[in-house]
Amino acid sequence: MMKHLNVSQAEAASMATSVEPFCDDRGLLGFACARNMRKLTDACLEYIKIRDAALREFGEEVVDGGRVVGYRIGPDDDGWESFKSRMEPFASLMCGVEIMTVPASEVIGKVSGRESLTIDWMIEEVDGA
Repeated sequence: MMKHLNVSQAEAASMATSVEPFCDDRGLLGFACARNMRKLTDACLEYIKIRDAALREFGEEVVDGGRVVGYRIGPDDDGWESFKSRMEPFASLMCGVEIMTVPASEVIGKVSGRESLTIDWMIEEVDGA
């Protein structure tokens, strides 16, 4: 089933990240997560580019085995306020996305309750629950 969502650019980027761990599922859940990840990423691609550039500029490198694997920043870091200022004009811009939902039966037994909270926006409600 499909559902239209109106979300901010920041929410779309976060939602795209939240489905990534479930894309390896070989059933309907994995298919829906992969599709939703693509649709959400497409909807906020420019935001992601701006965010990644700001992370490189104001954040610090994450190194694994002597290789830079990414960048991070948090509220206690020196560049946090500059990062927030850079992202503020873009984060709340809205976008519409058609997402694919899955019945709860596709999630039960495949993911933990805690994991299901990260993708609850794409799980169909059961009538009478």
